[in-house]
Amino acid sequence: MGPSSLWLLLLLSPRDTRITVTPVPQTWEEAFDYCKENHRGLLFMRGKVEQTEVETLLNVTGVTGRFWIGLRQSRLMGFWFWTTIDKVVHYHNWKDNRPPELPLSHHCGAIEAGGKWRDLNCKMKLPALCIEDMYPT
Repeated sequence: MGPSSLWLLLLLSPRDTRITVTPVPQTWEEAFDYCKENHRGLLFMRGKVEQTEVETLLNVTGVTGRFWIGLRQSRLMGFWFWTTIDKVVHYHNWKDNRPPELPLSHHCGAIEAGGKWRDLNCKMKLPALCIEDMYPT
């Protein structure tokens, strides 16, 4: 990736959404702040349809590596939630087919180019996938 953001277009129900890959790797907290200040927030997926659309988009564009998404784990209760929409994760696509559990888990979620989610150390520096509505109301 160059110095500017890479834009990817994606249809996420119910409206057109643009996904932006951040130009500079950041910690999860930095990515959260950047995406919230400059876009709508970090990418979230509410179900299999959106997951498949994201996987297809990553495959078609040839984007590789790991990317921060809006997944965060409650350090107190251990459940995973989407920070952008403040909702508990019901659909999941974890690398090992089950959510990482306390106390051995890291508390920040990323997506790999193949579409699988994984927990990673929040201090790692990765590019992030930010979202924004193309036609805000």
